[in-house]
Amino acid sequence: MSDGEDSVITGSEDGHSIVSLPRGGPSERRTDHPNRHAAVTRTSLSNSGLISYRHPFRAIVLLLGASGHGKSTTINRLIGHNLLRIGRSEFGSTTKDIERVNIAVPGHRSSSPVTLSFDDTPGTDDTTNDDRATNSSLLRIYSTKHFTTSEGRKVYPNIILLVVAWASITLDAHNAPHFTSALGKSMNQLHLSGLVDHERPNVIVVVTKSLSDWSQFDDFKTAREKDAHWMEEAEKRREIIVDVQVRLFPRLRPWKVVFIENSDPSFTEDGIDPSVRKHKFPVLPNRELSHQNLFVAMRSLIAPVGGVPDITGLHALQVVTGADPLKTSSIPRPEILVHRSEAQQDMPSAPPSSSTPVPPDRTRELVDSFLGVTFNSITGDFGRNGVLEMAPEKEKICRVDSQLEDFRRVSLTDKAQTNKSSHIGGEVDVHAIAGAEFHYAGWSNTLSLDSYDDEVYESRLVTKEACVRDLRPQLTHEFLSIIQQLPRWSIASQEPYREFFSMHGTHVILRMAMGGHVRVVVHDRRDIRNTGRQRGGGVTASAPGLEAVGVTAKASGAVSRDADSEHASTRVHFTINRCGGAAMAAELSNVLGAHFASVKNRVDSCPWPQGEVRTRWMEALKDDPEFLKDHRTTEYKPLWVLSGLSARQKEDLKAAFEYLYSKSHPQPPEHSSSPPPPYPEHSCPKEAEMPRKKNKRSIGRAIKDFFSTPFKRSKESK
Repeated sequence: MSDGEDSVITGSEDGHSIVSLPRGGPSERRTDHPNRHAAVTRTSLSNSGLISYRHPFRAIVLLLGASGHGKSTTINRLIGHNLLRIGRSEFGSTTKDIERVNIAVPGHRSSSPVTLSFDDTPGTDDTTNDDRATNSSLLRIYSTKHFTTSEGRKVYPNIILLVVAWASITLDAHNAPHFTSALGKSMNQLHLSGLVDHERPNVIVVVTKSLSDWSQFDDFKTAREKDAHWMEEAEKRREIIVDVQVRLFPRLRPWKVVFIENSDPSFTEDGIDPSVRKHKFPVLPNRELSHQNLFVAMRSLIAPVGGVPDITGLHALQVVTGADPLKTSSIPRPEILVHRSEAQQDMPSAPPSSSTPVPPDRTRELVDSFLGVTFNSITGDFGRNGVLEMAPEKEKICRVDSQLEDFRRVSLTDKAQTNKSSHIGGEVDVHAIAGAEFHYAGWSNTLSLDSYDDEVYESRLVTKEACVRDLRPQLTHEFLSIIQQLPRWSIASQEPYREFFSMHGTHVILRMAMGGHVRVVVHDRRDIRNTGRQRGGGVTASAPGLEAVGVTAKASGAVSRDADSEHASTRVHFTINRCGGAAMAAELSNVLGAHFASVKNRVDSCPWPQGEVRTRWMEALKDDPEFLKDHRTTEYKPLWVLSGLSARQKEDLKAAFEYLYSKSHPQPPEHSSSPPPPYPEHSCPKEAEMPRKKNKRSIGRAIKDFFSTPFKRSKESK
């Protein structure tokens, strides 16, 4: 690599080279590093929190998930070769240690070769090792040995594939670390590993065996009904995944969820058998091509739109496309990174205890996670750290004796106004763009997914509130020093402000409501087909609120009822969203589904069903509330009204926000009441084979563009 060319490779830190990947986009500037490696030059706003680090010449894909859920099969199918061992022995998981398989990436233009590494981990629910602490110890040693520099700086895997089987995704009534579902156990292990990058996303949730229960939809008469119900079930699983993630990673945007199907009769233990049939991938009911959607998701993390690409990861994606067959002789045997015996020796010996471990205080957990934390109303993201001078005596947590509301139907006007404010506000209800108080509008984003013919009923209960006691809360000295480095606001200086808001947010949470929220959506058959298509086909691209918020929807159900005519039959579909009181999730969904099935006409309000379910859910909320981000008592204050800032800084922050917010959220057109578009007859991909050559060409172009674009080259004058 010549001195004039630029890369994302930094110099070494005490002999440990790392790759720095800016969170920001084209605003980053680069220059030559003294040791001949190009490095990201930190702007006046940058600090260690702005940089996410990767290995310089090794792209690492970490596989994590329960035994038998298809971690190895997913990779083998993706690259078109049996690279990893498949199967589950009679003694439990095939993988007992943490193993690595290295593949040399051809065609890298640097003198240092790039290696793609697949790191396979033991199953998180290994039944032959009831002491699951051994697996946690394995990951802890793995993280320390291979992802920590000599100076203690954290390095992260390029991609983490959290693999979970379709049938295993069930509601989990417990919180960490007492999860009982396979998804909860796997995600908790990932949380404890410390390998999730909070600056630059590196996790994809892969749902395998997505067509394994296809026969359960055979009672539907038409293929369209069958597809629509599959997508309803897929959306329910997506929402369960988001719910578990929010409990463990409350400040991260929901990860991408990809549904795939690994089964293929032409894929044998010896590789692809062409005599069976041509190696193809199934098209899912949401019209996505299995494994192609996984490749697209991996590329979106490696080369985010508008962001700086991970150039080492881009080179490695050439192998993932599977365009070039791998030679068996060139693939080494797995390398053991951490032996199980090493993890067992590392485990501390805990004294015997006869008492049951006390679960964490959910209220304290929520307050620590959100009160005094920033919120970016431009993108809908929560910050990662508090920015206020907080002390226990400056917090106030109190119980609220409120009554559980009856279900109130959201009217057409309410839905139109909510959708409008959600679209303009980017998760906040904007009365005036520079208004002093903002309110979160998270639930409104799910409303935007529903048809105007849907009946939407909501009920909520606030059990606790927390607030900052200070009337004029003070920003921390550290945060003020970061603001001090901002230039004077002008359109020419918008990039530093955009980077600042992206990293640190625009508003601060000063009051938060906690409790529960239930929302029931009654769909007719035509609408559920349409909305199901949108949801299964990646609706988050057109509804950023759902992507940013991670709405905790818990269950969906379909209940049949007969119409008055003896010749007509109508199937009524329900989507039931629950926030809080997870222990009552399944029972609440069943009772409410049966209750609303008996409501034959639209009503303005609907009482709770008779019985104990209402009382038991209210009791569950006392110990397991959720942060009601969109409740009217939850308060968001803009940064520029807080104490510690000079008049100039307040003026600049306010002006920058007004400009960037209005630019990102233009006035939307008035909503049309016309019926939904017809069912997409020809949206299915014409070719069900993996477009491997096309994938490889796209990666080649991306690498070429990276090195040829003037932005990517050093512009320092000689």
